[in-house]
Amino acid sequence: MNDRSTPKGAPQSTAKSTSASLSHPRTPLLDVMSLSGPDFELYLDGYREGYAHGIDRGREQADEEAQRLFDNAVRVVRAMARLDPWEQAQESRRARWAAAADERAS
Repeated sequence: MNDRSTPKGAPQSTAKSTSASLSHPRTPLLDVMSLSGPDFELYLDGYREGYAHGIDRGREQADEEAQRLFDNAVRVVRAMARLDPWEQAQESRRARWAAAADERAS
């Protein structure tokens, strides 16, 4: 192993291959190269099903996120629509200040 690839003092990897380092310690590794034709087809069917499920779930999550963003945007726009236009807001501010000044004066 290249001395530059790991920081000084870091533990050295004892994994013999990438697939071995990614597997769970209790899970035996599957040697795909040694599978017979039908077993390999079964393995591929499972892989494709898992891959398709992952794509479907990813699309669902993207749709959920888009819906959440859209709902937030609708909430903001509706809240802004309830706001008084600028001139009305200024007039109501002046009226509140005048009322507060009248209360202090009395």
